[in-house]
Amino acid sequence: MKIRPRPVFVLVLAVALASLLPPALAADPTQEQQHPDVSRNPASDAQSEDLVVFLPGRGDTPTAFEKAGFLEILAASSRPMDAVVVDAHLGYYISGLLAERVYQDVLMHYRNRGYRDFYLVGTSLGGYGALWVDHEHQALISGLILIASPNI
Repeated sequence: MKIRPRPVFVLVLAVALASLLPPALAADPTQEQQHPDVSRNPASDAQSEDLVVFLPGRGDTPTAFEKAGFLEILAASSRPMDAVVVDAHLGYYISGLLAERVYQDVLMHYRNRGYRDFYLVGTSLGGYGALWVDHEHQALISGLILIASPNI
């Protein structure tokens, strides 16, 4: 016997789940977004050829990586690499547009500005996003760092 959910139950469940979504979901992921600012490595005056793209976890803000010291650690590394933190909120995942928006708004935008190698760093849901972007556009991705952490 197959059990089918009643339409009223499905509607109530959808409304309940929508109430849990962060307010940032109001931003329309189908629209081209502002290009995030690049954080340049202070050890080098010139633009690096390498760009590290940070994808935050669900509920994290783009400032989470800075607060957790990720950008400071990257700046102290022996290899000069620039960094960008993407505001990839849950709406991009739900709409199925994350990989395409990262490709258009980040990878291609910065490739046209001289970056050659892209490294994706994702925490929690951002790790899934990094895998998704790599799967869709692996020719552009030089490496992945996936971090499973409840809080960074």
